[in-house]
Amino acid sequence: MRKFFIFLLTLFISFQSFSQSILYLNEYRVPIQPSKKSPASYFMIKTASGLSELILTFTMDTVKVFEKREDKNEEGTVIKKIQTEYTDQGALKARTVKDLLTSTNSTETFFLNGHPKSKTTSKAGTIVEELYFDEDGQELSKATKIAPLPKGNMQGWYKYLANNMRMPEDVKRSGLNETVYVKFEVATDGSLDNIHVLNPEEVHTSISKEAIRLLTKYPHQWTPGTLNGVATAMDMILPLRFKYGN
Repeated sequence: MRKFFIFLLTLFISFQSFSQSILYLNEYRVPIQPSKKSPASYFMIKTASGLSELILTFTMDTVKVFEKREDKNEEGTVIKKIQTEYTDQGALKARTVKDLLTSTNSTETFFLNGHPKSKTTSKAGTIVEELYFDEDGQELSKATKIAPLPKGNMQGWYKYLANNMRMPEDVKRSGLNETVYVKFEVATDGSLDNIHVLNPEEVHTSISKEAIRLLTKYPHQWTPGTLNGVATAMDMILPLRFKYGN
């Protein structure tokens, strides 16, 4: 604990000219008030200065697991987003760069040894480059990739949401329309692992909790994704849109 507070103090001194806030997160990266019964698994620091905003998420052992940076122009419009993910042990996992001025997106994934695993670049929604590598960094031929699917395909997923999604009572009267992004891994047996909220700082905590409930209580196995015909664990990011009246 002493190490944690020293780390926080160091960060705050480093960013003393910035506006700052801190959130404590549970295992699903949903904001909580930590207690003995519900200890925090992560903490998030949000800083802003000038035309940039930086969000950093750490384990309680101060290992960085997530970083998001947004750059704005003089009018306050976001022009670039950079999002980097790490394992809970601190190994680089993925990086996404979105240039909103050129409508260009670039996503890289990495092996645990730090070597690139894949790189995909798209412009205006069209893929213009798609590269794959082995663990030694050697380029591979283009892989045939099929994404995971829930039971009944996406139509079945939407039906599940329509029948089970509930607008939390404490936000019903607020008129909120919010979208929470949930990331998870579909394992080779179709089970869901590493479920967590990607944007807890942007949405109401109760909505984040409901999104996690929907994922953890999903009663079916997914069909795992495949790479060159072989079942492969794959990450998924799904938006869950909560509208007043749900």
